[in-house]
Amino acid sequence: MPNVGTYRGVTIYYQEDRDRYRMWYTDNKGKKKPVYGKTKELVKANYDKIQEDLRKGLYLAKMPDTLLKLMTQMIDEQEEYKELKQNSINRKRDTLNIVREHIPCSKKIIRRITEDNLNEDLKKLPQMKKFIQSKNREEYRFSQSYLNQIHGLIKETFHYAVIKRKLTKELDPFEVEGRVKKPKANKATKEVKPFTRAECIKFLKQLSIEEPSQYIDIIKIQIMGFRIGETLALTNENIDLEERKIYIETSLTKDKDDKTVRGDTTKTPSRKTKLSLNIYITGNYRTVLQQKQT
Repeated sequence: MPNVGTYRGVTIYYQEDRDRYRMWYTDNKGKKKPVYGKTKELVKANYDKIQEDLRKGLYLAKMPDTLLKLMTQMIDEQEEYKELKQNSINRKRDTLNIVREHIPCSKKIIRRITEDNLNEDLKKLPQMKKFIQSKNREEYRFSQSYLNQIHGLIKETFHYAVIKRKLTKELDPFEVEGRVKKPKANKATKEVKPFTRAECIKFLKQLSIEEPSQYIDIIKIQIMGFRIGETLALTNENIDLEERKIYIETSLTKDKDDKTVRGDTTKTPSRKTKLSLNIYITGNYRTVLQQKQT
C-alpha cells in the first residue's frame, strides 16, 4: 500500500485492491478507523467532514444498541439512583413489556429507527382488541392513558440515547414536536363522578345501619379524600382521637418484587387533617388498627 503524501499531519495511502485513497482518524471511542475517497481530494474532504462532526459532537461510532436495550438500561439507572418511587419504576417496566410485545421496531438499532417506523407501529395499537372471558366479548386493549405511557416512554428513551451519546440530536425523531404522533384510543374513557354532599350523607347513613365491619371506618376515612394506600398505611400513632386529627405520613406501595409494602413517603407531602363531625372516627378504629397489626 503506497504512501502518497500527508494531509494535516496524517498519512494518505493508496489501496490498490479497492482503488481508493485512505486516511486514518480516531473516533469518539478512541478507536482508529479509516476514511476512504476515490481521489486524494475526496478523501481529504471526507476526513475534514468527520473531524468537524467530531468537534461538534455530531459524529458517533456505530452502536448495536436497540431501543429496548436502552429503555431497559434507562429504567435500571432510574431505579439505582432512586430517581423515581418503586411504584413508578414498576409501571415503567410494565410499559416496557408492552413495547417489547407490540412495537416491532423497538428491536431495531435505535439509530436506524425513523419516525415512519414509530408511527406505523403506534397507529396499530388503538385497533388491538382483547377477549374478556367473564363477559364473553371483546374490547379495545389500550386506553388513552396506556397509549400516553407507551408514547412517553419511547420519547424519554430517545432523549436518553442522545444524553448517553448513542444517538445524535438530529436523529431523535421526537426532537421536532409532532413528528411521532400520539395515538388516539378507541376505548371509551370512563367518566368519574364524585359523590355529591347529599350522596355522601345518604351513603354514611346507610353504613350506620349495616352490620359492624372493619371496613366501615376505612370507607369513612376515604370519603374525606384520602387515597386507599394512605388509609391502609395508618397506624395508632397517626390517629389522635382527642385532638380529632389524622396524620398522613406514609402510604402503601409496591417493591421491586411487586409486593405491597409500607413506603417512606406519601405521593404528596405529608399532611394532617381534622376529623369532620359528620364522620367522626370512633374508638372502634383503634381496634381495627390493632387487629391489622397483629
